[in-house]
Amino acid sequence: MAAQTVLVTKLTGQAWMRGPDGNLTVLHEGMRIPADAEIVTASGSTVQLQADGQPPLIVGENQDVHLTADLIQPPTVEEAAVASPANAQIDQIIAAINAGQDPFDELDPTAATLSGGSEGGSTFVRLSSIIEAVSPLALEYGRSAPVTTVLPLFSGVGALADNTDQVTPPQPVTSIPQASADSGVIFEDAVSALQGNVLANDKLGEGVLAEHRVVLVGADQGLYGKITLNSDGSYSYQLDSSLNAVQALGVGETLVETFTYTLVDKDGASSTATLTVTIVGTNDDPVLTGKADGALAEDGVSVVTGKLNVADVDITDTHSWSVSNEGKGQYGSFSVDQNGEWTYVLNNDDPKVQALAEGQKVTDTITVTVDDGHGGTATQAITVTITGTNDLPVAPNYQHTTPEDQPVSGKVTGTDPDGDTLTYTVDKQPEHGKLEFNPTTGEYTYTPNENYNGPDQFTVIVDDGHGGKTTSVIEIGVTPVNDAPLVPNYEHTTPEEQPVSGKVVGTDVDGDNLTYTVNKQPENGTLVFNPTTGEYTYTPNENYNGPDQFTVIVDDGKGGKATSTINIGVTPVLDVPTITVSDAGDVNEGSSATFNISLQNTVDLDKDATVTLKLDGQIETADHGAPTVTIGGQTVQVTANADGTYSFTLPAGTTGGIVVTVPTNDDVVFEGREQMTLTATLTGETSSGTLPSGISDSGNAVIVDTESTDPGNPNPGADVPTLDVSDPGNVHEGTDAKFDITLGKAVDAETTITFKLGGDIEGDDIGTPVVTIGGATVTLVNNGNGTYSFQVPAGTTGGIVVTVPTTDDAVFEGSEKLTLEATLSGKTASGVDLPAGITDTGNAAIVDSQGPGADVPTLDVSDPGNVHEGTDAKFDITLGKAVDAETTITFKLGGDIEGDDIGTPVVTIGGATVTLVNNGNGTYSFQVPAGTTGGIVVTVPTTDDAVFEGSEKLTLEATL
Repeated sequence: MAAQTVLVTKLTGQAWMRGPDGNLTVLHEGMRIPADAEIVTASGSTVQLQADGQPPLIVGENQDVHLTADLIQPPTVEEAAVASPANAQIDQIIAAINAGQDPFDELDPTAATLSGGSEGGSTFVRLSSIIEAVSPLALEYGRSAPVTTVLPLFSGVGALADNTDQVTPPQPVTSIPQASADSGVIFEDAVSALQGNVLANDKLGEGVLAEHRVVLVGADQGLYGKITLNSDGSYSYQLDSSLNAVQALGVGETLVETFTYTLVDKDGASSTATLTVTIVGTNDDPVLTGKADGALAEDGVSVVTGKLNVADVDITDTHSWSVSNEGKGQYGSFSVDQNGEWTYVLNNDDPKVQALAEGQKVTDTITVTVDDGHGGTATQAITVTITGTNDLPVAPNYQHTTPEDQPVSGKVTGTDPDGDTLTYTVDKQPEHGKLEFNPTTGEYTYTPNENYNGPDQFTVIVDDGHGGKTTSVIEIGVTPVNDAPLVPNYEHTTPEEQPVSGKVVGTDVDGDNLTYTVNKQPENGTLVFNPTTGEYTYTPNENYNGPDQFTVIVDDGKGGKATSTINIGVTPVLDVPTITVSDAGDVNEGSSATFNISLQNTVDLDKDATVTLKLDGQIETADHGAPTVTIGGQTVQVTANADGTYSFTLPAGTTGGIVVTVPTNDDVVFEGREQMTLTATLTGETSSGTLPSGISDSGNAVIVDTESTDPGNPNPGADVPTLDVSDPGNVHEGTDAKFDITLGKAVDAETTITFKLGGDIEGDDIGTPVVTIGGATVTLVNNGNGTYSFQVPAGTTGGIVVTVPTTDDAVFEGSEKLTLEATLSGKTASGVDLPAGITDTGNAAIVDSQGPGADVPTLDVSDPGNVHEGTDAKFDITLGKAVDAETTITFKLGGDIEGDDIGTPVVTIGGATVTLVNNGNGTYSFQVPAGTTGGIVVTVPTTDDAVFEGSEKLTLEATL
């Protein structure tokens, strides 16, 4: 009985079973398949099949084999006896050969074996049908049961070994080639080409095999690969696995393309068939991309997500997602959905998480796997970084009770979940006691203020060094005892004969009512005292100066007493002198300012004193020299101090005759009016004590370098600047006019020069001016009123250049005057306005009559040519360049003409008739508007008379 199924016992690579609908089913070892199945193998793959009680059958690479009973269940050993062929069968073979027929086609199939050719193909060896019942595999050769191998397709008879036991069938006398359809299978991503021979199932025509040839019909490039077909029928098909269509094949999915070939025998007879190539899809592993990391912080947001994207060229695959270790991480849990969305949840309740120190980083990693359902997988490690945050330390509050004036000790003890080293800091000191505190151990000792009872409190901050802090409150209860009152001593100072008042204020921590009693009266004055409030007034005895004292007892009525001592210092009275400094008025620069100093109320000024002089105001150090001092006409020594002041010694008893002379410096800088102040201060000792501070007075002077308003009394130190603007002279049109500006003297502050451009120019004759000072361009402001302004730095006298570009136009303007009028204005550093009228004008002339910008116009009169008598002669006049004003053209008509040969000429400009003046001397004149260069036509009518004159010359001579 024939086998119903066969067992897949061994599989190398990939193999499939093709169903009736063409779909492929993947084969696996241990799988049973129908005995008549069609087997397809991939490149480099083999499959071994086993039918019950039969030897194994091996199917090689790149095969598409339909299993048959002969392959699965070959003849039994009993069939090994070779029977003699019947005579009738031999006669049939001979008759077929003689009739030119192929016995293989006409007679029943013969027994066959498969043997491998040298190219890895297979050759069928056909035996006469008379030995059909013979099974070579069953012949008794004294060896074990053979393994039947299905080898690659036919590779040509030339590849057979010399000792192959092959019976070559006789060739028919006359035959026509018959090509039969061929097929082959190749798998996606196959490295080797599909090889075979289309002649394996074809019938040869006339001639031997070597006299036949195979020709490819059509292109060798197919949709999915390229075919190489040789004339001997061998072929090689190279699949282009880079094509998207090929890569998109799922497992078992197929693509088909067909090539056509023609078999031609030696006589030229031919037959055409097809070679069909089936491309079978194999599995491609998916590829994962996307977000594969995340970050979380302890006790913060506990969830982080991301998305992985799967890419699979096998577009029909369905993917499933999973995570390793059931999603359990070290510090949290992972999950992934079927869209690749992964989620990590941090377990903040985990002690391992809470133990993380501030800034400590750990990672949790898990592997995500995506499976395409066909053995293809891709993995991606997801790593989440967890950063530890600080956990606050914990510290309790404390309560203590201690008697009044008795210290109490304790210790603040904190704990920290992160194991951080803790430090202790007093945040709020106690209000009613003294605290000794150890910031390392938290130990403390509290001592209440003397006589205090009641509640007190201080707070300690426990710090883990990472930003975590907590506060411990330590409450102290101080129990009361009886306390004596407290009272301070008092100190007073008062001038001779001047009373002084005060108040004795006692305090009692117990809140007792206090009374006040004078215990000791003062010895050098009188005392008025209020025993209820403690208020008092002490008056020194007349003319007394020196110390005095009295005492007061404060009583709480419960045995507690305290004494307050009130010390009085009576100071002698001093007659304080005053000092006066006169004003020096206006001082011409280069002259000296003279200040007179006098003193008043000098009765107690019985010792030499010091007068200190200070010069300030709007002046600078360079504006003056060192002062000199005379007292009573005698020069005294003046000392220059390090702080810029000057001082001299004032003899005791001096009240006047003190003259201070300050020389001023005549510089070349205009400063206007600068205020100079001299302040004199008196200091020193008297028999009555030290002179008080603040004995001073000031006198003023003004240093002037402006011009004097009195012609008879000029100011030799005047520094009012002048302004000078150079004349650039003639400037060719299109070049720059450069005006140099200089100041006669410098100004000590920034000033402004304002200039205006004028003359005969028009707006388009010049460009925007540029100003440089010392070669550097400065900002120029267009004031919008036809003027420009720029700033001149303090101290500048020259190097100021105003460059005015001129425009090279096509209009003749001759010589145009260009002027630059500049004015200097501003204030000195002292705020004095510069006088008006500091101005000057520079002149230039823009010329275009010669040089590179010349625009002198030319005049051109056209020739009208021949003019028929009775018609008009028209002369066109053009100017080479325009003129910027109205001009006159004068012309004269001449030639061979006579007076009656022409009429009165007419002139048009731009098509409009203009006034023509007959000058009475044979010439005519008309005006040409400014800017005109063309469109000027002089029309001269000719007279058609009855006289033959031939050709008469007519000329028009024009002058501009």
